[in-house]
Amino acid sequence: MRFQWQIECEWLLMRILRDFELRIVLWATFRLLFVLEYYVRINKSRIVLHGQPDAACVLNSTIMKLKNLVFAFVVALVFAACSKDNNESGKALLNVRLTDVPADFVAVNIDLQGVQINFANDSNGWIALAGVPVGVYNLLDFAAGADTLIASDFLKPGYYSQIRLILGSNNSIDVKEGDKVNNYLLKVPSGSTSGLKLNLQKDLRAGVAYTILLDFDAARSVVKKGNGDFLLKPVIRMSMEAESGSIMGKVHPDSISGFVYIYKTLPTDTIASTFLNDMGEYMLKGIAADTYVLRVVPSTESGFPVKEVADVVVVKGEVTEVPVIMFP
Repeated sequence: MRFQWQIECEWLLMRILRDFELRIVLWATFRLLFVLEYYVRINKSRIVLHGQPDAACVLNSTIMKLKNLVFAFVVALVFAACSKDNNESGKALLNVRLTDVPADFVAVNIDLQGVQINFANDSNGWIALAGVPVGVYNLLDFAAGADTLIASDFLKPGYYSQIRLILGSNNSIDVKEGDKVNNYLLKVPSGSTSGLKLNLQKDLRAGVAYTILLDFDAARSVVKKGNGDFLLKPVIRMSMEAESGSIMGKVHPDSISGFVYIYKTLPTDTIASTFLNDMGEYMLKGIAADTYVLRVVPSTESGFPVKEVADVVVVKGEVTEVPVIMFP
């Protein structure tokens, strides 16, 4: 059971408060108040039944004090939220998402410790972005059109030259060798010091939300040395989603496994790639507006030939849906 005043206050304040922590605190406050008031009401009914009107008055007073206390707390939260919104006005919102090109490994794990952006063209201009879920990520979890948010922050308007990923030491790779899957340390030169740097060269404007997509090519980023060690030399394609489009489609039958590529002139000049998921679907994100050839390469075990679709047009800010590709 929920009381009407609770429902109205929650609805209004959830619309006002965008901050996740404030929402959690507010939700917990209303839940606590609900339990207290429900308890008071039950006991009030019992007191009245036993002919103790004075005690009932005390309980009524208790209810009013609880409401006043929560109201004061909510007002403080609203002022905090409004102050936060005022601080964010006049800024640009930047989201950074991570995706991956498929690779012939069981897992490629990177230890993400931070994401930074450079406001100036020097080493002193680096700003640590907020909202970074620090931890180990398997890049292969974000293939076939999947991605994950790795940073989100409000920034002052201006020209930003670079973005970089700060990696820890817990990077590894799982490789299938015969019937076994072996885990190896993945060494990252300068990953924890200078970071993995990417050129951004973007002018961010106030009041605009930007999303950067980092497409990590795990297949070309992992290098095996002669002594058996593995190095991570990142090959990352970066795009701004507002300035690019996407390609999606599926194949039939949907049981086919394999890879999907796009190129402009020669099949060897791959622009982007992904693989077919369990439902025969694929999606390529962050593709520059242009015309491409889409190439589907089924697995050798399937026995199906390679198929191509020409003149796939990508439009900025839109998703191009390719008709179902039929295999005999």
